[in-house]
Amino acid sequence: MSRATPSRARWLARQLDPRALFFGPIFQKDMRIAGRKSGVYIGRFLFALVLALVISVAFYNAWITATLGQSESARLQALQSIAPVIVIAVLWVQFTAMLILAPMLTGGAICDERRAQTLPALLTTPLSPLQIICSKGASRLTQLVIIALLSVPVLLGVRLFGGVRAETVIAGAALTLATAILAGSFGLWFSVRATRSTTAALVAYCALGLVLAGLPLLAIAIN
Repeated sequence: MSRATPSRARWLARQLDPRALFFGPIFQKDMRIAGRKSGVYIGRFLFALVLALVISVAFYNAWITATLGQSESARLQALQSIAPVIVIAVLWVQFTAMLILAPMLTGGAICDERRAQTLPALLTTPLSPLQIICSKGASRLTQLVIIALLSVPVLLGVRLFGGVRAETVIAGAALTLATAILAGSFGLWFSVRATRSTTAALVAYCALGLVLAGLPLLAIAIN
């Protein structure tokens, strides 16, 4: 009994090792497959294009408002309002995009394997079900992290106008990433139980809406 307990503890430690739990062979395989798909790069380009369009419109409107009919000193002070407008616009677009994309990416993580009849083969490997699910989720969420980080250089760059602290940009990016992880976790959770990725994504949207809107409304009603 004294020898079995350390062996069990070592086995549990290996199973819960973050490298094996999130970045195991399945994660590496999915990342290699995603790196060969042109649709992944097209999606990133389109997201960057939308960000550039939003930044251009926000910058133009803020510039016209800040510099129209004012003295030179007043213009310099008004230019500091450009950066907050751009940061708010970009963060809202990124926040909305993450909420939409996360359940779509993770909704088919497990049910697609079941439909392709490859899930039984995965279960015969030395990997535990927890490692399979976590690695699948990590590979999909990594794509979201890459998309979310596209706007960070822009957000830090607009700080040259003043009026925005680096802590604000980092906090906004962290909030967006946390929400994306929450939405992706819902998609992954329902992907285990659903038979189609669209079903898992739709149910994840409903659950996410209950969390983001239902709980605040309930708190308001109670107070």
